[in-house]
Formats: sequence, structure tokens, C-alpha cells
Amino acid sequence: MRWIGTCSAVVATTSSAYAEGGNPFLLQQVHEIIRTQPADGTGARWFALARPYIGMDVMPGMQGMFGARASAAASEPFSLWRDRPAAIETPLAKGAFPDPLFFVVNPVRNVLQAGRDDAGIRTDLYEALLWQAATDSLPDQRSTAGAARFNARVDALLFRVEGEGMGRVTMQFRDNEIWPNATQTMARGVGSISDLDELASGHPTSLPRLYYAQSFANDRFLVIAGKVSMNDVIMNNIFANDETRQFLSQPFTGNDVWPVSFQDHSLGLSFTSLPTSWLFVNGSVIDAGGTQDPWIDANFGNGYALASEVGLLAELSGLPTRVSFAWCGTDANEDTAQGIATPGLWGNAYGLTAQSLIQSGLGVWSQWTWADEDVASSAQNEVALGVTIDDCFGRQGDGFGTAIAWSKPTDSTLEDQVLFESYYRMQVTGSVQVSLDTQILMPSANDGVENPTVIGSLRVVWRF
Repeated sequence: MRWIGTCSAVVATTSSAYAEGGNPFLLQQVHEIIRTQPADGTGARWFALARPYIGMDVMPGMQGMFGARASAAASEPFSLWRDRPAAIETPLAKGAFPDPLFFVVNPVRNVLQAGRDDAGIRTDLYEALLWQAATDSLPDQRSTAGAARFNARVDALLFRVEGEGMGRVTMQFRDNEIWPNATQTMARGVGSISDLDELASGHPTSLPRLYYAQSFANDRFLVIAGKVSMNDVIMNNIFANDETRQFLSQPFTGNDVWPVSFQDHSLGLSFTSLPTSWLFVNGSVIDAGGTQDPWIDANFGNGYALASEVGLLAELSGLPTRVSFAWCGTDANEDTAQGIATPGLWGNAYGLTAQSLIQSGLGVWSQWTWADEDVASSAQNEVALGVTIDDCFGRQGDGFGTAIAWSKPTDSTLEDQVLFESYYRMQVTGSVQVSLDTQILMPSANDGVENPTVIGSLRVVWRF
């Protein structure tokens, strides 16, 4: 749900923004390539770097569950009690303190690592907690809110044929809680047109992703079919779209403009491609009606959306930069997605993005989005830009980000909104990250709250 406030009342409108996050492995892949493969001008290194940078995940460095294996599996005999002081995907991020629950964490990680080495199974298991408090709120609305999320994602690499491609199955399960209840979100409390807690979800339990992906032409073309997210391949921003590690606000994890189904999950078909070393072309078509179902619902009769993105890539001092233009056309909005007929509806949305890794760990990015009023979400026009830093001050796992967005609401009775957000993420132990986050509405779209209104957040994530 997205909630839009007025001075005397609060009006609820269903939102498509369930924001189940992007692929958490892509940015780690980029950092790993930069750390382990010095720039040598070869095409192999560049394509390995470009794939995750545009949202193409071919599970590099892993071997398939079936078929020939390029090398031996795990080099060490399995031990349930081997010390693993950091999460599997970030083995260098061991934290400032030893893990007090090592006797629980180590056995689980050793089992997961064995599955990765011997069966091609990659996992992302975590529990995330968030508490927020604002300096002001609308009349009769709360100034505090909280959320919790349990996530279990499994990627099974079925096969890999060297020089050709790979096939994998992805399944993701989520359990979500919002405190004190699902209607009491921070966005509603302060009259924001932007979701301010992308950890929260409109569904208590859900299956955000269930799809099959296969690459072709030496991993230059990837097709995804099943329950997918358009935002995984269109205007994907690996520097901002992970709400467990990065920003919490929707203008940065995605945007407030593009139509229903953009950040949602529904049945569809997507692809990413690298026709040349300097050009990428991505596309997606998705069922808009199915976005309202937490599981799987084929409901193309309530509308669909199709999108494409064309971008240019450049290698600057061995690091990637991208600029792109994206388009989306749809016969659906939030009314049609819920079965409310709107005959003759059709609308377009557009986006421009620029992202650059200007030095190892330091990414800068910007985006502009616009949509026809009939199909736009809570804003018709929006501009966002920001900076993301990983491994701050030489501390593996620590991170910092700051960003600002201007949004023009679709509701003409509301004011233009400016939102600033900044966070610092601390790697406390190898399992636990604690983030302090500040959001400032200056102003909120609703003039019923102070200008500025400040929201402080505490985010704790425990990850295997």
C-alpha cells in the first residue's frame, strides 16, 4: 500500500510498490572482479565486469549441478564445524567483533557452502529488522513505524557449457511484518508520496521470484521466464536497489513514476544482452494484473506492460560506466490491475539513467523518469542522483550512501516533494550489519507536516 495524506484526512491508494529488492549478488560480482582481476584490456575481463553491471547474472565461478565439471569440487573435506566468520558472498567482511552465535552460524554456513561447491546451489538467507521515527506526522497518524522481513532465495545452477551458456532456476520466499499494522507505514504518517521503507511489503508472505534463466552465445544473451520483476533488467541500479544494505526510499531503490508492474513481480518474460562490448539491450513484458497476487496469478486480461532499455558502456581506467534510455508502454494502471476496467487506456513512460564506478567501491548515479498521467504511479516526473561507497575507511562490509530526489505528484492537490537520504552501514560481526539512516522531506508532498520533516531509521540485518 502507498498512502497519500491531506491536511484533514488521509487517502489510501493501492500501490504497486512491493519492492522486493534487486539481485544482491551483482554488486558483489563487480567488486570481486575488480579486486581479483587487474585491468588488462582483454575482452574476457570486460565482459565479466559488464554482465553484472547491466543486471545479467550467470553465476560466475560456480559449476553446474549436472554435466561435466571443469575442476574438482570442494578442495577440503566437509566439516560441519569449520570456522566461517563471514557471510558466504562476502568472505572478507568479518566485522569488528567475533560472532557470538558462531556455534549456530558455522554449521549452517558449512552446509550452504557445500551445496554451493558440490551442487551449484547459491543462497541468500537473512532476517532484517527496521525501526523508524519522524519529527512530525499528520494529525491522527503515527510518527513511528517498524518492519521485519525474512528472506530465503535459492539459485540453482543446473548446467554450464563453457563457451556457450548456462541454465539456472531461481526461487525466492519472503515473510513480512509491519508494525503496528500493515496500514501504519511511515509514508502514510508523514504524507509522503514515496515509500520510505522498502523493507516493508504489501504481502505478509509471498513468492517474489520463481523463474528459469538461460544464457546463450557465450553468456552474451540471457532470457528469464516465470515470475519476474521488470526492474531486474530495466533501469537496474546496483548501487541503490538493495534495501537491506543501501537506501530505503523508493526514488532510489526504483522510482515513483513508472507504471504498475515495474517494481512488482508477476508472470512475464525478460532478457538482457550484450551485442557488443559497448552496447547493451534489455527488455521485458509482464502481466500487470498478476502483480496484486503474492503467489502466482496469470491474469493478462487485466493488462500488461512491456519495456525496453538501450544503453552504452564504457571502460574508464578499468572501471565501468553506463548511460541508457528506457521506455515502457502499458494498457494498465493500478485500477485495471485490480480488475476495474478503463476502456482504451494506453500510456507511456520514459527514463534516462547514468551510472559510473569512478574508483573501486565508489559509485555515482543519476536517473530521470516521466510517465503519462493515466498510467503513472504516485509521481509523474522525478529526478534522483546519489553516491554509494562500499568498504568505507578500509573496513570490509561498511558502506555509505547519500542521495536526493525531486518528485512531482500525480495528485495536483499535493506539493512537489524533495527527499534526501543518507545512511552508514556498519559490519558489526560477520553475520550482522547495523545501518543508521536519515531521510529528510524538504518539503513533503503534504503541507500538513513540518518543513523539513526528519525520519531516523535503525536497520539491523542478520545474514548467513
